[in-house]
Amino acid sequence: MKEILIDIVSNGINCTQSDDKKRTVPLEMAIRIFATAFLEMLVWWLENDMPYPPKFMATQLMSISVKGPYVDNPFGS
Repeated sequence: MKEILIDIVSNGINCTQSDDKKRTVPLEMAIRIFATAFLEMLVWWLENDMPYPPKFMATQLMSISVKGPYVDNPFGS
C-alpha cells in the first residue's frame, strides 16, 4: 500500500510542478510526507466506517496537498 501511494504522489507532484527550483523541500521528502499523510487519512476513513464518499475523500486529499488546510494563508502575506 505504501509503495502504491508513493507512486501516486510521485506522479501527481511531477504532473503539477516538474520544476525542482520551485519546490520548498527535496522531492523525496515531499513524496514521503504526502504518501504518509494519505495513508493515515485512508486508515482514519476506514476505521470510521467511511463517513465520506470516496470521491469526496480524493478531492479533499488533493485539495489539502495543493493548497493546505486553510482558505487563506494563516501566516499572513
